[in-house]
This record gives sequence, structure tokens and C-alpha cells, in this order.
Amino acid sequence: MNTRTFIVVDRDFSNRNKLVHTLSHRGYVIPLDRMEELGGQWPDDAWVFVGDEGDQVIDTAEVLGRAMRSYPLVAYGKSPLMSRVLELIRGPCIGYAQWPADVAEFWRTFEELQKRIPLKSESAQVAARARRMLSMLTDREREIAQAISEGLSTKEMAAPLGISPRTIEVHRGNILAKLDTKNMAGLVRLVVEAEISPTE
Repeated sequence: MNTRTFIVVDRDFSNRNKLVHTLSHRGYVIPLDRMEELGGQWPDDAWVFVGDEGDQVIDTAEVLGRAMRSYPLVAYGKSPLMSRVLELIRGPCIGYAQWPADVAEFWRTFEELQKRIPLKSESAQVAARARRMLSMLTDREREIAQAISEGLSTKEMAAPLGISPRTIEVHRGNILAKLDTKNMAGLVRLVVEAEISPTE
């Protein structure tokens, strides 16, 4: 009985349909051009596969973060650079799958990814949401968010980053706006939550 739900987000119709066909053998599949098309019809649980083209992965992660959904997010592409795979795994994705690819190899990859999903504990869901929220920040903003969480002052941050204290303040404002956080305490909480180990 097919009870698993998959969401496939890809503006490339042909590529998306091939993956939808493969996934449909093991569950119910929702094909989307963009994650926003789902509206408020959120499944209780789902795996999200996103084509790694343009900003599709980050856009999808942002929608999931705003909706506070901790679905496992998997990027896919035909021949990704290792640096890109590592960037996404360190960010919003639980893994990366090669696609189009041999179907048997794709399912082996999926089975390995399933092993990385922690038990659905509250702390794991909190950490997943925090990581998705922080993935909306630029690299520089993430550096500043981390420094803030370590208790560094504006002046202490500015020198090592090679930017002025005024620029730090501008970044702080942008960070709070992007994360819809009212103060620095909320930002620090998000950074701490994002560092929760999946095994905790």
C-alpha cells in the first residue's frame, strides 16, 4: 500500500515528470512548478525533491521555513559539482540525489537518505525549522548571525570581517527582517536551535 507522500518541485516539466513517474511506484506524488502552488494544503508528512536549477532549492526552503514545515528536503541534478552538493547539505537539504539516473541507483540513494532522518522528536523538528530559516540568509549574514550568537559586539565583529560597524548594523536589520525576528534574543535562539544534533 502506497502511503508515503512525495512533493516534486521543478520548473523543468520533462525532468519533473520523469521523477514523478518513478516516485509514483512508491507513493502519492504532488508535482509543482513552485512550492507556493501548494497553498495551505500541507500533507501531514512528505519528502520534498527539488530540481537544483537557479534558486529553486533556496526558494523552496524559504517557503517551508515560513510555513514551519520540517519535511526532508532533497535536491537533485544530473551532474552536480561536489562543492554545490556540500553547500546544500550543510544548508537546507538532508541530501542530494542524481537525477536523471539509473532508477535502481536512485532508490538506493533514497534508502540511504531515509537512514539519516531522525525519529520525529520535537527537538529534531525545531532544529530542521531553524536550519531552514537560517538558510534564507546570505553567507555574510550567516557569519554575522553566528558572531551575534557568540556574544560579540558590533566592533568585535567588524574588524575580522573587514567591514565597518555601520555595515554590521545594516546586516543586523536585514537578518531580523528576513527571519521575521523582533530582537537579537530571537536570532540567538534560532542559531542555537539549528545546532541541535539530530540524535538529541
